[in-house]
Amino acid sequence: MTIAGAQAAPISVGRRRWLPIALHRCRQERANERNKAEALDRTAALARSYERDVVAARNGFPGQEAVRGIAERHDGRLLSYARSEDSLTTTVRFFGEYEDTSMFGASHSRAYRCYSVVLWKGADGVLGAEVPGSRSRCKRLPDAPFSD
Repeated sequence: MTIAGAQAAPISVGRRRWLPIALHRCRQERANERNKAEALDRTAALARSYERDVVAARNGFPGQEAVRGIAERHDGRLLSYARSEDSLTTTVRFFGEYEDTSMFGASHSRAYRCYSVVLWKGADGVLGAEVPGSRSRCKRLPDAPFSD
């Protein structure tokens, strides 16, 4: 038996052994992608709920600390707050948790997405809201990972 022949047998056996692992890994990756997508969908629901609560605030536009509190109740972090006489623009980063699995086990991860919400006073004094483009990029903050 030559050295080349001796090396060929273990390689072909190794490929057969790794095939089920590779297929399992593909299923795990698809499941992880699906879990992350569901977590990002939850961030959209959190953003809509945040928007409803900000619009429902009494006496016009809420102050920055009130908006920060509303964001935190919805698992969000207020990144920017800009207020004028007739509008309020906020950018909030929301996160959704999901389970990320590998052949070494499961871990819990977070998916982050930022939303800019613009509120304005109409002619009749009623607040309206808009989420332009539904989301915006936010800068990476040092205290939490960012994935999008």
